[in-house]
Amino acid sequence: MKRFFLCMLSLALTSSLLANEVDKSKIKGYDLLILPPGRVSDVALLPCEECKGLGYTEEALGNLEQLGGVVKKRCSKCNGQKRLKRRRAPQEALDAQKRIRADFDNEQLSLGHQPFAAAYVEKGALDEFTPAELAHLAHQVPETCSKCYGLGFDECRTCDGKGYTEKKAFKTKKRTTKYNTNEEEEEVIKEACEKCNSIGRLTCKKCDGQGLKPLCKKCDGTGLVEKKKKNKTPDKQRITTTEEILCKSCKGTGRK
Repeated sequence: MKRFFLCMLSLALTSSLLANEVDKSKIKGYDLLILPPGRVSDVALLPCEECKGLGYTEEALGNLEQLGGVVKKRCSKCNGQKRLKRRRAPQEALDAQKRIRADFDNEQLSLGHQPFAAAYVEKGALDEFTPAELAHLAHQVPETCSKCYGLGFDECRTCDGKGYTEKKAFKTKKRTTKYNTNEEEEEVIKEACEKCNSIGRLTCKKCDGQGLKPLCKKCDGTGLVEKKKKNKTPDKQRITTTEEILCKSCKGTGRK
């Protein structure tokens, strides 16, 4: 009985989600929107961090000043393939999202389409829409944060997105020779970054992690403002009426 109840609840939730999708697609003008690309995948086939995408690492042949050479060894991390499947570093994700958005904008503008909220439409496609219809349609594609491009995070500057900081230290190494001399050897110590808790990412301060532009203060996020208009009646009396128009500050998107 319990299993039957859980199955019915799952079906109800799925039906509700599908209904919401259908309702959104039925919004007037939604089919005219040319929607922007979604969020980049967090994991992708990317250049190997160990060899910087070269496929090999270089190792010094003794004292470079005396021998003046290096030997190339196949990278043990990517096995010489240059790329491997890994999680994007914060800056890599931001750069990829920015590049995808720039390519989308350039393509749409080259086709002569006009911007609408965070999307595009064919020129003149929304000329017959009322201000209320335009504002309602604009809310279906909210504009993303101009700093994080909708990702909701920024790179931790303390560790440069690595999740750890590096500290150089010197340790004394005893050489077994007839003179019994000691020499100092440089060592790199990695410490967990306390600022980002070893994640390498921090919540975007501009959008508080929401990935969206802040709500427009002039229209309180509605995209509409009231405009007073003075009219004359047939008996020459003056009356004041109000009408809703698109907010000039945010152009009806509700975000600025």
